[in-house]
Amino acid sequence: MAGTTTVSNTVTQDTIHSSGLKRTILPGVGAGKLPSPTIIGAMCDEGGGTSGSSLRIEVFSDRDGQGRFYEISWGSSSGSFAFSLPAGDLFHYPYVTLPATDTSGNTSECSGPVRFGCPLSFLPDVMKRY
Repeated sequence: MAGTTTVSNTVTQDTIHSSGLKRTILPGVGAGKLPSPTIIGAMCDEGGGTSGSSLRIEVFSDRDGQGRFYEISWGSSSGSFAFSLPAGDLFHYPYVTLPATDTSGNTSECSGPVRFGCPLSFLPDVMKRY
């Protein structure tokens, strides 16, 4: 997926992880390359940020910000957005990242990982210390 004529490369609800790289790498410029969403803040089950308009935003969580677990998605009609998980759900891992997809099917790289401010201990992190 590279080159100035590359368009409509939709990457959705995937769980690309454990590579040591960003979850979605789209080299080159491409005619439809979108900027990554920006996460302004996140708590145990919600967050918010900024992106372009008319985009589908997806939320992934992981221990290292690569998108191991798909959490939720929704449409963003303006440049600001807020997201929340269904009642009673919490993010599965401590870091969240977000890619965006426009109406032409172009998918952005993921946002930088943001550790959400939830005072929980995650079992995988605790177990690997033994």
